[in-house]
Amino acid sequence: MRGSWRPCRSTSPRSAPTAPRFDNRRWAGFEPRPGDIFVCTPPKCGTTWTQAIVASLLWPDGKAPGRS
Repeated sequence: MRGSWRPCRSTSPRSAPTAPRFDNRRWAGFEPRPGDIFVCTPPKCGTTWTQAIVASLLWPDGKAPGRS
């Protein structure tokens, strides 16, 4: 149908993911430190791009700690 709009993905709830990368129990003992920054994106949704944006905001001169 020309000119109509349809979502490209279903927005209905799905079952809980079971893949190890989605298992948040591994973070149960994690203690964040002051100044920690979390970049949280779903898989295949621009994680590397988002990390690059955060890094450029934190270190506009491109000199991140630990990099020469």
